[in-house]
Amino acid sequence: MYYPKTYEAFRKLAHGIVRRIIGPKFQAVTAAMILEITFLKERPKKTDRDYPRGDVDNYSKAIMDSLNEVAWLDDDQITTLIARKRWAKPGEEGRIITTLKP
Repeated sequence: MYYPKTYEAFRKLAHGIVRRIIGPKFQAVTAAMILEITFLKERPKKTDRDYPRGDVDNYSKAIMDSLNEVAWLDDDQITTLIARKRWAKPGEEGRIITTLKP
C-alpha cells in the first residue's frame, strides 16, 4: 500500500516511540483486542466549536497503522474501537491516550 511521505514519516516516528516505551522484549499481541484512543487537541484562541476539527476515524487509522508489528501483529485483530477527541486541558495538549484490552 502507498502512503504519502508525511504519513509514512509519522508512522515510523510513532512506531519507534512505542517500541522504546514498551521495550525490545515485548511480544506483539496475537489475540483479538479492544482499543480505546483519546486524542487531546489544543483549543485555538478563537473558536465557537465544542469539539476539535479533524476526523476521528482518520486519527485512529494512523495510530492503528503505527502500532502494527509493535503492539499487535496486525490491526485486523482490533474487534472493538472506541475513539474520541476532545479539547485538551492545560498541559495535556497533543497527547494521545491509548488503552488496549483483551
